[in-house]
Amino acid sequence: MVFCLRSYVRLCIRRSWIFEDSLVLAAWVQILSNLEGRLEWTNVTSIVYGLVMLIVKTAILLFYRRIFLTQKGELFDWVLRVFMAIIIIFYGTTTLIKIWLCAPREKIWDHSVPGHCLSISSLFNASGLFNWLTDILILLIPVKTLWRLQMSARKKAGIAAVFTLGFGYGERALELNENS
Repeated sequence: MVFCLRSYVRLCIRRSWIFEDSLVLAAWVQILSNLEGRLEWTNVTSIVYGLVMLIVKTAILLFYRRIFLTQKGELFDWVLRVFMAIIIIFYGTTTLIKIWLCAPREKIWDHSVPGHCLSISSLFNASGLFNWLTDILILLIPVKTLWRLQMSARKKAGIAAVFTLGFGYGERALELNENS
């Protein structure tokens, strides 16, 4: 719903479509294309999940670069680039591991096929920890920059809530802006 509203505003009102919008659209297409009769393929959906996380997290970091970066090549720029590289390497690697989890591949969904598989629980535990850490870091990245803004602490807190807690606090942040 939120993506549809954002797309409407981008296309019909602002008449401006940016690269991050295309990445999020690609993620939604991937999600929706895998809903029709293929959800029983846990391996396929976990592969798609990794690709979607790569796309979404990269889009968020590109968005942060677009709005918070004052000069290319500064420390913040390099931190975001390294963070994006880590995300791309991690999800790229885990995607390849999930694709070649078993030899032969059919053993993933048919355990009667002779062959061998890697430990899926270790992979999922590592992925869960990585997802948790990167989610926390992505939520915290804009906070330091927001606290440097020249405005009241109350407004800063409202804007920080929008970035860290999401869309539902946008209206409250706007109220804070109007009342100050």
